[in-house]
Amino acid sequence: MHRKSSVLPILIAALFLGCNGFQMNSRWRDREIVVDGLDADWEGAKGYVEKLNVSIGLMNDESHLFVCLIFLDKRMQAQVMRQGLSVWFDPSGGNGKRFGIRFPLGMQGMRGRIERTSGESAVPNPDQIEGGIEAFQSELEILGPKENDRTRMPLNEANGIEVKTGRDRGILVYELKVPLVRNEHFPYAVGIGTRKTVSIGFETPEIGMEGMRRRSGGSSDRPSEGISPDGRMPPDGGFMPPREGMGPRGRRGPRQGNGTGPSVPGPFELWVKAQLASQNASDHR
Repeated sequence: MHRKSSVLPILIAALFLGCNGFQMNSRWRDREIVVDGLDADWEGAKGYVEKLNVSIGLMNDESHLFVCLIFLDKRMQAQVMRQGLSVWFDPSGGNGKRFGIRFPLGMQGMRGRIERTSGESAVPNPDQIEGGIEAFQSELEILGPKENDRTRMPLNEANGIEVKTGRDRGILVYELKVPLVRNEHFPYAVGIGTRKTVSIGFETPEIGMEGMRRRSGGSSDRPSEGISPDGRMPPDGGFMPPREGMGPRGRRGPRQGNGTGPSVPGPFELWVKAQLASQNASDHR
């Protein structure tokens, strides 16, 4: 039985709005993090993004950054598994896309295994993605440094990177471990600077979305409204409104259908600027 996350604001890394948009403090890794596609290791260490209906957790030690992103909406879970998810890292604290990791890669090669909810819809039945998750977790793509640079490789060849998705209790958990410093042992890394600040961007591709919009007959977007303390359901009140600038920027809102099939969610996008933790700071908590 996996532990259920609880709302423990006192244990959460600080979440606040800065002049450049949303910022989230990473916390020092104070426990073992097993990258297994489950959220049991992240109890008390996540924030909730209300309008995107996701939870996010960040931890780091001296060598690696650990990321946990939890999708609560079943339709968004299906979209991530079908279209894939790209995670970008910008050590300058902006929203640059020079180093990224695409995982999962999507279900383009598995169309025969997934039953569509409708002939008009490109979103598979969320309840039927369970068996397909394990089938495409053996490869990832390294993105960058140039715009169209993509290097596909087996997971066991991506030195220092561990990534896994898993579906449990109706949620989709994405876990990632990525090196902070690029060197001969870790050729693929965040590449942090002296300020130890990094922006992290999450996105699903927009490829093919225009056709989906036309078929679904809608075009409305729902903006993000910010990050709240830990928990799968938002606590009462206290949500921070977004400011212009860096995200999180979300376009998760469902497209309203035309009555012939289910609505299609828009592309997902979330940017968070994170201040990495130091071991000395954690010793004084």
